[in-house]
Amino acid sequence: MNFTLIFTLCLALISCSQSYQAQPSELPIAHINENYSQDIMITGGRVVERSFEVKTNFPSDMGVEVKPININDISAYNKLRVEGVPKYKGAYDISISMGFYGAGDDEFSKTYKFIVN
Repeated sequence: MNFTLIFTLCLALISCSQSYQAQPSELPIAHINENYSQDIMITGGRVVERSFEVKTNFPSDMGVEVKPININDISAYNKLRVEGVPKYKGAYDISISMGFYGAGDDEFSKTYKFIVN
């Protein structure tokens, strides 16, 4: 009896877990002083706005930002865009982290390499 109960609870927990992903898995290479635009889609649940965070190691005047495509969309933080005109060559990091509605303490994070040639 106890084995059946434990097995049922484990199965229920496993079936409720989400698979969060960010696409694309890598960002295309950017070129100095050329317009850059790349969309990032987060799947697996709706992102909670106040849990969303972006960190970069860009110079303050890099000319590139990461932001929602349409801030008025109900799932705005699931649809991001990296865009701008990069001013400096180098390899940089873009780290995004977030939580999801109805997912308890579930969090997702992804770090992209942003390369400017």
